[in-house]
Amino acid sequence: MQHPMIKLIVPADIISMLNALFGFIAILILSINPTLAYRLSFTFILLALLADGLDGIVARKTRKGEMGPYLESMADLTSTGIATGFFVFHIYYNQLSNQSIFVLLSFIGVVSFYLICSIIRLAAFHPLKTTDYFMGLPAPAAAIILLTCTYLNIPFFYCIFVILLLSFLMISTIHYLKPPNKLSIISASLIFLVIIFDTVFDSIFIWLLLVLSLLYMFIGPIAFRHK
Repeated sequence: MQHPMIKLIVPADIISMLNALFGFIAILILSINPTLAYRLSFTFILLALLADGLDGIVARKTRKGEMGPYLESMADLTSTGIATGFFVFHIYYNQLSNQSIFVLLSFIGVVSFYLICSIIRLAAFHPLKTTDYFMGLPAPAAAIILLTCTYLNIPFFYCIFVILLLSFLMISTIHYLKPPNKLSIISASLIFLVIIFDTVFDSIFIWLLLVLSLLYMFIGPIAFRHK
C-alpha cells in the first residue's frame, strides 16, 4: 500500500522540493568555504528561484496537490529567506573584522529582521492571495534584489539600508501588480544567463537582473493604481 504522505505529492510539489533543496545546498556550500564558494552558492539560490517560478507553471499544466501551498511556502522560506540571509551575512562578515561588536550584533539583528519579515510575508501569502495583485513586495523579488546587490558588493552600510527597505516592503500593505508573463520570462531568462555565464558577461546580466527587479519594486505599485 502506498504511503499516504507520498500519495499526496504531485509533479509541482517535486519542483517545490527542488527549490528547498537548492537553497539548503547553497547554505551547506557557504558553510564549507564562504570565500571560495560564494559564486556556487549564489548559483544554487538562483536555481531555487527558477524552481520557485516553475512549480506554479507545472501546477497549472498538470494539477494542484493538497500540500502545494504549504510546500511552496516552506521551500520559499528556505531559499528566499534563510539561504539568502545566510549568503548576505557570510559575504559581509569578513568586512566586519575591524568593526565593533555592536556593529556585528546590529548586522545580525538586521539580517534576522529580514528573515522574520520573509516568514510573515510567505505565511500570509495564501490567506491574503488575490487574482490581481500581491500585498507587499513578493519574497522572491526581494531576494533577487538583495542577492544581486550583495554579489555586486555594494558598500556595507548601503546593504543595511537595502535589507531594511526590502523587509518593510515585504510586510507592507502596498499592492504590487502581478507581473505579466513576458516580464516573468525575461526575469527567468536573465537568471538563467547569470547561471551559465561566469565571465565579464556575468556582471552585465546581474546588473540587468537587478535593474529589472528594482523597476518592478518601484513601478509595480504605480502600475496597479493605473490599471
